[in-house]
Amino acid sequence: MLAGESTLSYRQIHDALGTWPRSFWEFTDKPAERWAWHHAPLVWIPK
Repeated sequence: MLAGESTLSYRQIHDALGTWPRSFWEFTDKPAERWAWHHAPLVWIPK
């Protein structure tokens, strides 16, 4: 965390795990009300 914001990026996840993270929202419906997805990105990592 840096100044309350995540410093983890899709690139950093890829570099560490060797696979690209995918957005959680590709597989489920977003809630009508915007909430924490900008502050706490939701991703899943394919096997």
